[in-house]
Amino acid sequence: MQKIFENVSELTTRKDYDIALAYVKNLITEASLNGALAVPEADNDYVREIGRIGHLCAAYEDTYIDFEHLTVRKRSPQVLEYA
Repeated sequence: MQKIFENVSELTTRKDYDIALAYVKNLITEASLNGALAVPEADNDYVREIGRIGHLCAAYEDTYIDFEHLTVRKRSPQVLEYA
């Protein structure tokens, strides 16, 4: 596993964020193929690196990305008939 963003403590550009997301997806694929994610309680380099980059991405999203809130439309009540 080749680590990127090794000395990075914060993502500040959208380009770095997009690269980090792609990196996490590749790590998950690689770890799945190697069996590193086969056990839910696994503690290995893949799990730690995925968590570290995931944390950086979450911090970037919290600081720089404005998400629009989802709205739920109320539907008219429907009567369900069971046969």
